[in-house]
Formats: sequence, structure tokens, C-alpha cells
Amino acid sequence: VKFLLEIASRVRSLRIKQNTISELPQNLKPLFGLIDADWESIIIEIFKRKVDKIMVENVYGTYLMDVLNIRFLESVSQMDKKIWFASSYGGHYESHDYDYNAYRLRVGKDAYTYNNTMDIKHISR
Repeated sequence: VKFLLEIASRVRSLRIKQNTISELPQNLKPLFGLIDADWESIIIEIFKRKVDKIMVENVYGTYLMDVLNIRFLESVSQMDKKIWFASSYGGHYESHDYDYNAYRLRVGKDAYTYNNTMDIKHISR
């Protein structure tokens, strides 16, 4: 995570590909080389740096949707940035849209790739 935060201080966007780790059961919630970490806080720390856009190709289940929810949306809306966070996910998660201040949370099929995707995006993006 330290390396990721250093990179986040130097670039405006990150694209992270989460590869399958065959030895790990999918319920362990791996990301950034950690298991079951506080993903919400880590991603907020990344956004506190130069980064304003993060795309995660996530082959695992819906755990990012479970932690990057309305509370996360409220936190990023307090930042003086127009952020965009997107993550693909495996498994099923009910499609929905939610607006909060100038942000939209959207979960469902991506219109271009037809992959399951979650977007948290400032309306200007």
C-alpha cells in the first residue's frame, strides 16, 4: 500500500488489474497485496493525493461494493476534487443508481463492455 500511495502522489489516474490468486479462496477479499484490509480508508487515502481517477479490474466478488457504499460516497463528496472510481466485479449484485450531492453511484452492466461495474463519479465527468 505504501508504494501505491507514493505512485498516487505522482499521477492523476490509476488502473489496477486484480489477477486471480489460485491459492486464495474468493471470500478472503484480496486487494493491493492485502487480505481483508480497510479498503474504504485505503482508497480515500489514494484520492487525498494527486489521483482523481481509479479503475480496478476486480475478478473477485462484490466485496468492494459492500465497503464502497453510501458512506464512501459521502466521504469523497467532501473532498475538493471531482473523482471517479470504477470497479468491475464477479458475481451478482443488484443494479441501482444513487445520487448524492454532485456524485452518482451506479452499479450494473457497463454499456460498452457489458461487464458488471460499479462507478462512483462526479457528475461533471
